[in-house]
Amino acid sequence: MNLYHTKDKYLPCEHCHRPFSKPRLAGHVANCDKKKEETVCPVCGELCTTRGMINNHLNNLHKVIQCEICGQQVTGAKNYNSHKKKSHTGSWPCQVCGKVFKSEYHLRTHGIR
Repeated sequence: MNLYHTKDKYLPCEHCHRPFSKPRLAGHVANCDKKKEETVCPVCGELCTTRGMINNHLNNLHKVIQCEICGQQVTGAKNYNSHKKKSHTGSWPCQVCGKVFKSEYHLRTHGIR
């Protein structure tokens, strides 16, 4: 049915039955809270309101990514980006011996020894 050629000014959502104007109905249906059971994370059970949100959730929290530089496996895109930034960027030279480290953490642990 074409929403713009009906006589009704407001139409009910097919999931929650709340009335919406014709232009807003499609956007609401895509994000309707009553569709949450379709967007439950299969790993942790967290509810997301849209399919896009569940995909982002899965990629950012549960996807296992192997670092192409060192081979370490990291869970989630955010953790992977953090791992790469901390472990494989920058140059931190030791002021005593001149050895260069990939992270400030490794430089500090070098100084402890």
